Amino acid sequence: MSFTSRTIIIVTALIFLVGLIFLYIWEAKNRNYDYRKSWSAVYFNNPNDDSLIFTIENHENKDANYQIKFFVEGKARNESEVVVPSSQKRIFDPKIDKGEVENVSIEVRTDQKKYNLSKSFK
Repeated sequence: MSFTSRTIIIVTALIFLVGLIFLYIWEAKNRNYDYRKSWSAVYFNNPNDDSLIFTIENHENKDANYQIKFFVEGKARNESEVVVPSSQKRIFDPKIDKGEVENVSIEVRTDQKKYNLSKSFK
């Protein structure tokens, strides 16, 4: 093997190694949900059953104040307000009698966003 062939192989391997290291560092930052991101989510824990347990996940890089309204058959039932710290999630289990109820809606608001969850029981 000549000197130039060996040099080309070594340089190619070094470039490949440097690229792998760069991608590893880049991906490690992107795996962190809170790195340079501002988002939140509201979702049912189990959307396929009759339970109304839902989660508010806050990744807004600050504590967020959420206003929660429950609607049964389109009529407001109760309201509450909760603060979810940054990078945290809170699980809620609303106590709503589902006896003769066909659908329940949950409205969650922040200063800038609005989320709606709905479930039908019949």
